[in-house]
Amino acid sequence: MSRFARATSALYAHVPAVNRLPQELVDHIAGYLADDMDALKSCALVGPAWAGACRLHLFRDITLGPRQLIHDRSTTLQMFSVIPSLRWSIVSVTISSGQPVDVEVGLRFYPPRLVIDPAVFATLLQNMPRLHTLELNLCAIGFSEDYISNLLPHCAEHSHLRSLTLTPSFQNRSRYLDAFRMMVFFRNVPIDILRLCFSVVDWRGQDLAEQGTVLPTNRYDLLLGWRVKVLIPSLLGATHEIGPPLRIIPLWDAEYETLLIALLRAGVVDTLRFGAHGVPFTEAYRAIIARYPPENLETDVVIHPPGSISSFYNWSHFAQFTGVRTFRFVLNTDSLLKRFGPAVDAVLPHLPRTLRAVAFELRLDATPIVSPQVLLMWWERKMQWERLAQRLERFGRLEELHFGPVAVEGAPRAVVAELNDEMRVIVERRMQELVAQGKVKFIIP
Repeated sequence: MSRFARATSALYAHVPAVNRLPQELVDHIAGYLADDMDALKSCALVGPAWAGACRLHLFRDITLGPRQLIHDRSTTLQMFSVIPSLRWSIVSVTISSGQPVDVEVGLRFYPPRLVIDPAVFATLLQNMPRLHTLELNLCAIGFSEDYISNLLPHCAEHSHLRSLTLTPSFQNRSRYLDAFRMMVFFRNVPIDILRLCFSVVDWRGQDLAEQGTVLPTNRYDLLLGWRVKVLIPSLLGATHEIGPPLRIIPLWDAEYETLLIALLRAGVVDTLRFGAHGVPFTEAYRAIIARYPPENLETDVVIHPPGSISSFYNWSHFAQFTGVRTFRFVLNTDSLLKRFGPAVDAVLPHLPRTLRAVAFELRLDATPIVSPQVLLMWWERKMQWERLAQRLERFGRLEELHFGPVAVEGAPRAVVAELNDEMRVIVERRMQELVAQGKVKFIIP
């Protein structure tokens, strides 16, 4: 036996047994502890095999700020060469200029926007090949107004990035230009979900709607060819205190309208989704949707005081959206318990008859009082299935009726899978005729 072999054998004999476990078992243990950061940090100190397995979970979600991207960006980029496995650990990244500071009651100070060098940002993204989710909060990309020479040569290329959230600084007059630059930077990356978050009220409650920098419409042609499956726009007044209680001021912005029209007209967006929060889209967006209809339209149906579905949205405006092919209801727990029937009665008669698909998605809250299984049982017993089938008869071109997925906040995957199977059984039992016609489809996560 060689001297090296003898030394290696002697060293291995002194290594604790836990370091000699098969790598597959180490990976399984690290995966089991994925949500326990303290346990992962302790396990990472056991040995090299454990460090690599734990690092995949410890650095799965990271947050970067001015120090990492401006003041010490060379060190940030060098980390990927010093720790090669870090490249394959990062899945979700949040980049923010910093957290707001409450100076006094009713007065909140926000840090200045974080301006990122496009070349540095492109290099950073190349070092994160598994990146799936990216959030840019109070950020901008590019220093110069000459975005053609400053930005276009560095547009990102990424094969795994699918979820993108853009929140430009609402205290800066160029917030729409900032949003435009960020979208141009990612124009070569197909995105599944794009969230555009704007605020037109600053931290003192002052109206910024007329202070934005307006872009010429033809500049949006740079976005032609970009693909976004789902666009979720949000335009809200900032939440601020002017004595109790807390209030939110929704406003409308002409430049925001221009941005939305440009994305729809360019065919960038497949699905336009409006949540329950923001400007009620049946008022603010109806002309845009009627003129530039997306292929699919989604909206949350939730309970708002005084608990009325029809009072929150003016559903009669939906009849204008004749170019929309799919309409999706996203129901929360309260909607499912109290207002599913009224929602069907209030909404379906006003949807355009040209719809090709109607979908119902359930997002249930995790509550110790009522289990998700009980909610589905209640849904089956109380839902007027015959009325739903009758309401659907008005859609002469209806090809598909989608149910699912069922999602539950904080629930294990096995529980969610069981709930989706239970939903399938309920629908197949209650809507046998449509199921026999092949029109019922189940969206299973």
